[in-house]
Amino acid sequence: MKREHLILIAIIVLGAFLRFYKLDTQYIRFNDTFWRLTPALELSKGILPNSYGGMPGISFLFFPVMLIKSSVMAAQIVIALFGVALIPLSYYFSKKLSPENKITPVLLALFIAINPSFVALSKVMMWDIVVLSFLVIALITTYMTAKNNSFYFTIGHFVLLFFLVFLKAPNLLFFPFSLAYILYVRCFDSLKEIFSNVDASFNKLFTRRTKDIWIGVVIFFILYGLYLYFFPTIRSQFESGGGEGFFQEAYYSLNLRGTVRTLIVPLNTPATNMYFALQAYSGNYLLLAFFATFQILIAVWGIFSFKNRKYAVFLLSIFFAYAVFYFFFTGWSARYLCISIFILLFFLSLGIDKIIETIKKQKFSRMFFFSSCLLIGLIIASFFSASSLYTMEKEWGTEKSLKENFIEINYKDAPYILKRAENENVSLIVSSYGKWLEFFKITEDRNIEILDMFDIESEEDLIGIINERLKNNEVIWYIKGWPEGYEWGNIPQMCN
Repeated sequence: MKREHLILIAIIVLGAFLRFYKLDTQYIRFNDTFWRLTPALELSKGILPNSYGGMPGISFLFFPVMLIKSSVMAAQIVIALFGVALIPLSYYFSKKLSPENKITPVLLALFIAINPSFVALSKVMMWDIVVLSFLVIALITTYMTAKNNSFYFTIGHFVLLFFLVFLKAPNLLFFPFSLAYILYVRCFDSLKEIFSNVDASFNKLFTRRTKDIWIGVVIFFILYGLYLYFFPTIRSQFESGGGEGFFQEAYYSLNLRGTVRTLIVPLNTPATNMYFALQAYSGNYLLLAFFATFQILIAVWGIFSFKNRKYAVFLLSIFFAYAVFYFFFTGWSARYLCISIFILLFFLSLGIDKIIETIKKQKFSRMFFFSSCLLIGLIIASFFSASSLYTMEKEWGTEKSLKENFIEINYKDAPYILKRAENENVSLIVSSYGKWLEFFKITEDRNIEILDMFDIESEEDLIGIINERLKNNEVIWYIKGWPEGYEWGNIPQMCN
């Protein structure tokens, strides 16, 4: 076995340890978690869900998990496994894109393994690390589809692009850039073949080289049309340009601060999980600016040293597309920039590879000293990143950590609530945490109706339903949820 592979195995083991150390199910954001997990459980029990929380692909992806084991911990373990799988996946990505760079794949795998945000997102009941894994696969298949004319591989790639949208609607951003890159590479290759063969016809070559692409595009839009048809909530969001969640100027300055703070220091992304936004706005800005100087210079070096210019443009397009799109989102969170962070870490790894090469070749020259300074600065930044990761791991599961991550109530309270409600002949429970209660209603086999307030179109409809039940002398409970839960949990900064 090659030394490189032994190092990779060691990195995977390290990454797995960080992700499974003190792994539990306390780190839950009730709506984000159960809006996707409860439909997966319902599907496993043969129940047709009435909503999928905007990410139906996650519910269908975790449906087999719920078939095997109907528990939150089972889903948490699968999320952690996705986080571990991202490490060899990043190694393969780098190996495929830059086979001439020997250090880059190992460095990228290491950075993914120890990145504080990626570790945290692998240890919580959130879905971003799962989505990131499929985005990285799509980065690889985009490159491979552009390079070969395999019909079935191309079709598979466009089905994967649809699955990205099925997982999370904003991933529609990926489609046009992937298509543009593939078409550009195929057309460029056609021109080269024409110049090398005077008898070749551009029209024939173009048709032959792109026929599978257009079939893939048609399949993508057929699937996308069916997706919008069967999920009308997502269609209405699409038609309204995202609704009230986008383009509110009051959020722009905060979103800009958070975006810049996150992306200028890819090695020092926030060591938190649930509500990345507040952590992204905080920190020692002077120290972060110091770290950013080295990381930006090295990443830029990596961009310009990357031999595949066309693919570099594609990666940078994806990087900026996601960063700009979420800048306009009122619920901005640093975890939405996972793919942008990944791309930066790749270029950073390339830059380090070139720096080490320069130090070896140009001893005691100006470039030698400049490269050495960049490397020393990066080592210092890595030390601080490791320090924040160590603190996060040490405090994981403690009251301090839970408070910092805005865990307002214990999700295991649900069985007690449902049992007590059944004993008191409650016929209906109304809550904005309805999907959480529904999950345990199914697993505990309770015969109580749960009404999730987010499933009701208007306040008038909700009041009408409740009043109608009260007229029949039924007992109705209201369970505090979002955002009152934060007040109940003594987290006043979240109540607004």
